[in-house]
Amino acid sequence: MPLRLLLSALLCLLPLAAAANDSSARLEAGGLRLIEEKDIVMEREDLYISRKQVHVEYLFRNTAAADKTIVVAFPLPLVKTAELYDSSVGVQSQNPVNFVDFKVWADGKQIMPKQDVRAWLNGKDITALLLRHRIPPSVFDPKFYDSMRNLPPASLQALKAAGAIGPDSTAQEAYPRWSYQVGYYWSQTFPAGRPIKFVHTYKPVVGTSVGMVDYMLSEPKEMSRVAQDYCMDLPFQNRLRAMQAAKPGQGVIMSHELGYILTTAKNWRGPIGSFRLIIDAGENEIMSTCVPGLEQTGPRRWSVQQQNYRPERDITIFYASSPES
Repeated sequence: MPLRLLLSALLCLLPLAAAANDSSARLEAGGLRLIEEKDIVMEREDLYISRKQVHVEYLFRNTAAADKTIVVAFPLPLVKTAELYDSSVGVQSQNPVNFVDFKVWADGKQIMPKQDVRAWLNGKDITALLLRHRIPPSVFDPKFYDSMRNLPPASLQALKAAGAIGPDSTAQEAYPRWSYQVGYYWSQTFPAGRPIKFVHTYKPVVGTSVGMVDYMLSEPKEMSRVAQDYCMDLPFQNRLRAMQAAKPGQGVIMSHELGYILTTAKNWRGPIGSFRLIIDAGENEIMSTCVPGLEQTGPRRWSVQQQNYRPERDITIFYASSPES
């Protein structure tokens, strides 16, 4: 079975492509933590998702009698380093720190957010341990692989004892066991009674598998499991079979998975006043997801609009592309 690139967020289903709604936050020992903000309402959210870009526009309003200055955070999902260690992933950015090219504006003015990177092992923050042994927490850091293949004996012993690397690790090849999370944050003033517009964009890191579709179609149990995760109805499954039958020669169907953490919108006061979602697919590509009410509005576009929307689950999307795409 091909390796699936999965990482955990709230549902433990989000592949390495998800990001999140802006949420109020506070910085405490152990890193970025989300809190509830009951004076700020999200009047509107327009969300556009494709494999190449995610673009989001929000309209917030402070319902309190006075201005409020809070920390706003944009957390990326928890990344399971072990699942990416020997895998290639679809990173579109050349920036090893801001590897999703996250950008944000408030009322038209670009904000330069700070970044918080934390490594976690069984719920414990081990960032300091890794840095003490000169290991970057992130697999996207250009120094990561060299650091894992040139461990001094003392570091090898200490990291094994902490469980941060596998017991079969050597000084020349250590196997990471931690997860890490990146969060972007900034201080934002919300004027009393006046709306404020946020726009942010980023390039999703897409989990990609070669041969996953062929495996699914040959194993009914696997098909049933994935179909449930991504709400693949029978017509979609038949389209996968047609795609498989039509592939030329040694052509391979590629599958791609991405997600968006939507449930953090609950941290703002009340529901999202007006929510609109657009999902695009590429040429020779099909898509399945579990978003309620989603309708196809173009050859490769799906959309839905809801009023007073309370998201109950995050968005996960499965794409399949034919060999010629």
